[in-house]
Amino acid sequence: ACTNYSAMEDVVNYLGAYPIDYSCYKELETGCNRAVPYTDSIVDIFTNFFSKSVDDRKSHRNKTRELFEENYSWEKTAEEWMKVVDICDYADWKQEARIIGTQQIDINIPSNHGFLQQLANLIFYDPHKKSYFFRNIIADLNRGMAKAGYDGYYVSEFSPFSNPKPRPISRENLIQIFEGRLKNYNIWETVRTDRSRLTDSGESWLN
Repeated sequence: ACTNYSAMEDVVNYLGAYPIDYSCYKELETGCNRAVPYTDSIVDIFTNFFSKSVDDRKSHRNKTRELFEENYSWEKTAEEWMKVVDICDYADWKQEARIIGTQQIDINIPSNHGFLQQLANLIFYDPHKKSYFFRNIIADLNRGMAKAGYDGYYVSEFSPFSNPKPRPISRENLIQIFEGRLKNYNIWETVRTDRSRLTDSGESWLN
């Protein structure tokens, strides 16, 4: 049984799951629509399911498992991602590895926007400097605070009341974070042109 909204609609459709009715509200912190399942709907589903005989419930479980194995797997997920990547106009797997070295950063640039733009130009591989990601970083720098979450950034789609306490963030912190991302990019860029590095990874589908 799952809420019949957004991604979980696929589970309802592909697995023949019980759809839970819901209502939506707009979350104050993020402006996102959030689905809230109706308790009565859940009670009705449970009542219906557990009123069936043991054999009927077992048959239903087996059918759900069969549909799951038919529609979901890591291999299927990887195949879908590879299709998306392969149709990108920049997906030229024969290009030489583009390894980007770290550069000396001028940490005294007056504006946070100018500092971040320099940081992106010199040591970051992503040219999309007006993206949601970059706007969040500027917001963090201007605020001077970040949450101790992924990448340490304060702004996220999660409520500020649900994450650890904010902590100070500085330009020095951002340089470290960007250099870490750049290191990870360089590792995978090397692997792209030398797949023998994956031999011992155990992920045969990557070869």
